[in-house]
Amino acid sequence: MSDTNADATVVVSYDVLRTLIGLLGVALPTAAWLGAWWLDGEVLLGSISTYYYSSMRDVFVGILVVTGVFLATYQGYRAPRDRLLGRFSDNLITNLAGVAAIGIALFPTSACEAVRCVSSFPGPTWTRAPVVHWIHVGSAAVFFLSMGAMALLFFTRSDRTKPGGTRRHWTYVITGSVILLCAAGMALYGLLPGSVRAPLEGYSPIFWGEAIGIWAFGIAWLTKGHALRTGREVLKQTF
Repeated sequence: MSDTNADATVVVSYDVLRTLIGLLGVALPTAAWLGAWWLDGEVLLGSISTYYYSSMRDVFVGILVVTGVFLATYQGYRAPRDRLLGRFSDNLITNLAGVAAIGIALFPTSACEAVRCVSSFPGPTWTRAPVVHWIHVGSAAVFFLSMGAMALLFFTRSDRTKPGGTRRHWTYVITGSVILLCAAGMALYGLLPGSVRAPLEGYSPIFWGEAIGIWAFGIAWLTKGHALRTGREVLKQTF
């Protein structure tokens, strides 16, 4: 294989990885929501994390773990000139996000008091320890902040002079901003007095904040992976 072909294969492989990360991000909220609706008759749960206590547990954990592994093994730019503030590389950010995604999956939320959570779909005994819930919350915060920073501060450094470069740039700006705004909105909601939160709970604001943020994360990675072009290249190599 010539050096040119080898380089092209590497580029396609990286784009495939980025595209897969994006697809997993788009799939997680959708699969959890529709799967639990179909299998358990649940219209909409309070958060995506609560789908751990449903028939979609294995899907929820599986998607997050695979996403975490992909992010942790993703080798971004590490050269000093590509680092944020000369110190933080996108490789470091994706590693943090990958570990956080796995933490979300393996340390479930305890914010579920419904009969479904304690009898129909109970978690392992050790997950009832208070520290497990806080590891979950911390992992979710790190994941959202890392992915928002990745889209907004690193992806936007891509070459805007290439075909479609400006469109991709603004896609990263919008998706990164949406991720961070969703994280901030959920944090503010959590700080509201119980009397203020109670009337809003029926609208599942945490679920929608998580879902919109994760969908934005997925769109950013699909854009970074040139999803349509990558799909065509994969089909050409396969057939």
